[in-house]
Parts: sequence; C-alpha cells; structure tokens
Amino acid sequence: MRGITYVLCLVVVTWLTLGGVSPLSAQWTQGRVRTAGNSVLSLWISPNGSAGSNVFARTGESGVFVSTDDGTNWVAVDSGLTDFTVCSLAVPGTYIFAGTYGGDVFRSTDQGAHWTRIGLENTWGAGLAFSGAYPFAGTWCRGLFYSTDLGTSWDYEYGLSAVSVLLVSGSGILAGTDGGVYLSKDDSTNYFQLNSGPTWNGIVESFATSGGIVYAGTYGRGVFYSADDGSTWNAVESGLTDSDVTSFAVFDTVLFAGTDGGGVYLLSGDGSSWVPEATDLGNSHVNALTVIGGYLVAGTNGGGMWRRPLAQMIIG
Repeated sequence: MRGITYVLCLVVVTWLTLGGVSPLSAQWTQGRVRTAGNSVLSLWISPNGSAGSNVFARTGESGVFVSTDDGTNWVAVDSGLTDFTVCSLAVPGTYIFAGTYGGDVFRSTDQGAHWTRIGLENTWGAGLAFSGAYPFAGTWCRGLFYSTDLGTSWDYEYGLSAVSVLLVSGSGILAGTDGGVYLSKDDSTNYFQLNSGPTWNGIVESFATSGGIVYAGTYGRGVFYSADDGSTWNAVESGLTDSDVTSFAVFDTVLFAGTDGGGVYLLSGDGSSWVPEATDLGNSHVNALTVIGGYLVAGTNGGGMWRRPLAQMIIG
C-alpha cells in the first residue's frame, strides 16, 4: 500500500511540474544582462525561434544585445553603431536591421557583430517590418517609408503619419498609428483606415496574429481583435487590469500579452478573457515578449530580462 501511495504521489508531482505550475519550482528567473537603465524594449528571434536560435534585444540607451542560450546570458553586439538609442529591430533571414530614435537605420550582415548605417536620417523611428524582400519603416514625425534595395535608399509613403508599429499578414501590411489601424494590400501604394467597430482613442503599440485572428494592443484602450483581416474590431478586456498593452508573443495558438504596469497575461482558450501570469516577475513594466526554446522571455523597463518555462503556464 505504501508503494502504491508513493507511485501516485510521483505521478501527481510529475504532472504538476510538466503540465501545470510546480509549487516547488521558481517561476520567472532573471537573465544575465545589464544595460544603461537596465531596460529592454523589444525582442527578435533569428532564424526560426527554435532552441539554440539567436535572440536579439534592443535597449533604450545601450544598443543591441544577443543571447545564444535561450535568454540566459546576453552580450552586447554594437560595433559600428553610432546611435545606441535603438527603437526597433527586424531580422529577415541573414540580415538584421536596427532603427534608432535619432532616425538612422543600421544594417548587419553577420548576426549583429558589425553594423553599417544605411540612411533614413532626420526621422524619429518607431517600427520596422519586412514584406518579402522589402523593408518598411514607420516613423513618428515623417510617416512611413519603404525600400526596394534592402535599405540603401528609401521612398516616402505620403498620406500616412505617426506610424508606431507594422505587421505583415496574409491580408497585407497593417500600420498602427495614433488614429487606429491602416491596411495596404498593394505593397504600400494605398492605405485604407480600418476603424469599423470600436472608436480608437489610443495609440496602437503592438500587433500579433494567432489562429487567423489579428490582435492590436493599444496605449490606454487594451486589446482589440479582428477575425476578418481588420475590417471590424472588437475589444477583449475581461481580466486585463492594465490597458496599456505594449507587446505580444505567440506559441502555437496561445497568445501572451505584455503590459506597461500589469506584467504578463495569457489569453484563455476560448479567447474571451485574460489570465495574469506575472507571479514572481521581478518587474511588472513589460516592454517586450518572445518565445524561444520552451521559454517565454520578457524584456522589462528598468528590470532587465526575465524568462519562464511555457510548461508552467500552459496545461497539457
């Protein structure tokens, strides 16, 4: 009888550890990175998000860092950077693009070891994205730019200003602005405003796609979702105690959201509510999220880098 009891206890503890949250294990652990102000603003993965891939982090004042061990250790990769206030990163294959608050765009062809300035000066950079081989750069002061030669020269897209974030999806190029979401279906030639449904009063700060649904995180308005390529939008806010949604991360069909003061949230399986996942997170001001090697990695404002096993948050 005692042997049977031992086996049952072992099974329960194993299930809790692998499929749920183990009460005996730590949840969030801090990565070894120190930047000026200890703030991490965004995260990008190259090449495919699998274990052992490089994870790149941009910071507000210390340039770019890279991790090759799923977010445990981080080293600076900034040779050639003349502006360390990096505000955006894009990692299309073998290239890495970095946009700065000063408006310059830098490009690396060797995984960040060396950087070369390639133009787009005198702008205030906000977001970078790729549609095929074409990079797009959203700026706050001069609108949207695109390049047909990998950033050597840039063309200005008239009529669209204050672009905060970009997303390339099956429907086209989505641009988040201080006045809602715009869509281009012809590689940035024409943009159409997609504001049907809610009244947008907040800046669009983040985008994600999961299960064919587009999610938009806003400053002060929470999360909106669209199941028809942006034609109509609805709010999903139950359980979300912080309405400033800075970032998303997707694992399979599971969606995580990072907020400016409420930590990390997980969207419920039916998509109707948010579950807080910030227990033991050393800093609730989350700027960036990504998934790498079985971990959810969070970059925080003033608290450095943190990571947590996905198995502790996703049952089954």
